[in-house]
Amino acid sequence: MNPSHPGHRRTLPALVILALAMLASLGAIPSAAAHNFDGRLQVKGTGTNFAGSNADTALAATPGTAVSYALKAVNKGTADSQYRIVVEDIDGATTAVTAGSLIVTQMAGNPSDGYFTPPIKPGASFAFTVKVTVPVGSPQKTYRTYVSLYNAGAFSYSRTDFETLYTEVKAPAKGTATGLYVRSGSLPFVGGPAGYQRAGAPAIKVGQTSTFTVRLRNDSPVPAQMTAQVFSHPCASFSVTSVKQGAADYTFAWRNGGFVTPTIAKGAQLDFTVVVKYLAADPNCTLGLVGVYSYGYGDNVGSYQYLVVPASV
Repeated sequence: MNPSHPGHRRTLPALVILALAMLASLGAIPSAAAHNFDGRLQVKGTGTNFAGSNADTALAATPGTAVSYALKAVNKGTADSQYRIVVEDIDGATTAVTAGSLIVTQMAGNPSDGYFTPPIKPGASFAFTVKVTVPVGSPQKTYRTYVSLYNAGAFSYSRTDFETLYTEVKAPAKGTATGLYVRSGSLPFVGGPAGYQRAGAPAIKVGQTSTFTVRLRNDSPVPAQMTAQVFSHPCASFSVTSVKQGAADYTFAWRNGGFVTPTIAKGAQLDFTVVVKYLAADPNCTLGLVGVYSYGYGDNVGSYQYLVVPASV
């Protein structure tokens, strides 16, 4: 670290206070022999299972109200080790880290910031929580939080794992045109007026399924038809197994781009149940990312959203 750098001068007092707090509660700064490069992150947004690296975990949020992501730093090596955790807000949310009873406010995004875990035995883990609060009055958008795990050598820049937390400002009840809304289970809807949002589901194991609601809503000035399509993840581990409205099965049409709704009255909506199944374990495919596309029939005003299904560790 260069203490003469302006950004380092601003964070130095906070770093000193943070270091003292962490030393008192989590242990001393590690020696060169007390760390390895085998640290991995696990994350959970909703549900009971944790997902592994690059899980694209997503939660819907109301501006001003915090959402919480549970994480673990796991020692995959063969000897006791400590690691450095760095949490970076990217888009303007307020981020805080809770490690047991210790609350650590967001630090500057630099590998020499953050804090050390206590010594972790091989196969064991250190649990912590990242709380993200979207600013009051925020427009509907995506807020990204980066969580990095570093080798704990002095000022080491050797990152061993990485997670992105996607906090999505939830959708309003209605928009001003035809809209595509998505959600997992009973969580809040995202999408609608905002495109490319993520509806995050709990992590699942091989053979399990995730259920989403996809809503096609008409808030245009006149009755309208809409088209819809699902695009499965490019790898074969996850698949959309069904798209239904009640007992009616529209899977083939949705999967092949041929679904067209009947005329939807102004201010009305149609809800569909989309089921995604985790078919087989594949180390190169640990995330089911299903794209849903819809547009007002005949006007080519489209909307694209994501259904996110992480593989459980």
